[in-house]
Amino acid sequence: MSQRSWALSQDANKSSGVCSVCRATRQLHHRDGNVHKHGPRDKPCPGSNKPPLSVSQHGTSIQSQSLVSTFVSQSGSASSATVDPHPLSVWSPVKVPLIKHIPKSARPACASHLAKLLRDVVAQPSSADNWLAVANWGAFILSVPKRGGKRHNTASVIKKRIDTFRAGNITRDEPVAAEHSNKTSSTLLAQAVSAKIEDGNLQAAIRILCSEDTPAQPSKETLEMLQEKHPPASEGMADLPDICSDTPLSVSEVEVRRAVLSFPAGSSGGPDGIRPQHLKDLLACRESGADFLSALTGFVNTMLAGRCPTDLTPIFFGGRLLALNKKSGGVRPIAVGMTLRRLASKCASSYGVARMAHLLSPRQLGVGIAGGCEAAVHSARRYLQTLEPDHIMVKLDFANAFNSLHRSKMLLAIRDYLPELYAFCFSSYSQPSHLYFGSYIISSKRAHNKVTLLVRCYSVAPLALFSIHCFLT
Repeated sequence: MSQRSWALSQDANKSSGVCSVCRATRQLHHRDGNVHKHGPRDKPCPGSNKPPLSVSQHGTSIQSQSLVSTFVSQSGSASSATVDPHPLSVWSPVKVPLIKHIPKSARPACASHLAKLLRDVVAQPSSADNWLAVANWGAFILSVPKRGGKRHNTASVIKKRIDTFRAGNITRDEPVAAEHSNKTSSTLLAQAVSAKIEDGNLQAAIRILCSEDTPAQPSKETLEMLQEKHPPASEGMADLPDICSDTPLSVSEVEVRRAVLSFPAGSSGGPDGIRPQHLKDLLACRESGADFLSALTGFVNTMLAGRCPTDLTPIFFGGRLLALNKKSGGVRPIAVGMTLRRLASKCASSYGVARMAHLLSPRQLGVGIAGGCEAAVHSARRYLQTLEPDHIMVKLDFANAFNSLHRSKMLLAIRDYLPELYAFCFSSYSQPSHLYFGSYIISSKRAHNKVTLLVRCYSVAPLALFSIHCFLT
């Protein structure tokens, strides 16, 4: 090989970019700067032979969060193509499977690395890049590696990814194609039950076996039914009070640790892929567990203070949407939010329940009353057993209750009864949230899976009583 050919080869190898579809880092064509063809031979990735989201060359790179991608031509002249500057156009939910447990030998490095990213958010909460780095951490660091023998075990792969992440050249493995479309409902049910049993969550396994609902695959028909359950945006959002007028809730490390450990075994991850078990693994690390807890507490308090950038609230307060076919017809939506957001919601809920319990009892037994639901069931049975002739008992169930409440009304109630949580709830509800259903995105513009205000009016009094409920699973 001539010296000129060798030089061109070296230059080509040092030019790589992030695919605009699968977000994998691939080599770029030297002639036009487009991404090389990649993926299965019979069905290559749609991002092949298209401009990348970002370019890394000669050791310097532009993160996938960057707003401008630079392409270098063969002649050496540079041209630029502008990408939509909004962060929502750059970020996408994780499309690769993540490991369920972080290997013990990799936990110190993971805890230190994620703690650094969380501290960057606390130090500069207005920086979208800092928040996106946290949102991308799980997909880039904890994705299931390809098998490669002893020299390429999971722990060593994770450590190499951390070094690459720090250097700014973020890479991830090729996305694994979903296989659910070729599997029967009985196979999917068996896999779900087996997964819960392996995680030690027998209660969830029994609940899945007893349920008559079946998973609904992403399709246009299912999408239309889900969109019907998400009405247009509420009115009156522009007239809400400023969030800077109250002191937000601040929690301690003890409260954050307790909230992390309260997640059920085998809890799923949200769009970013990070599972509660990952946080538990990092907290259990002897070398860096205490440092990670401190950084995690600072991040939670930053979220409780409502300091998440407005452009990113649809991501951090959104979720991964699942649909179940109900036996009676229709679909049942289940939203799984980001674990870090759910952690902040747990801390907010614990505070809200303690404050609201005395205002709601004895009419409302579902908030702050130990065994309250069981007491209500036994009381109803006792009442039916002694029911007088010509009397009836009516049970009311509001259709699509979570998605039908007006956000502005709920935020005003929070402002009056729990002003310490107003900043967090305002950050959650001020913008529509993105729910990722397969390749579709549904915009949720009313209440759904976050700290949700349930309003209940009692006919015996004109006063509306309010309660807080967290949908965290």
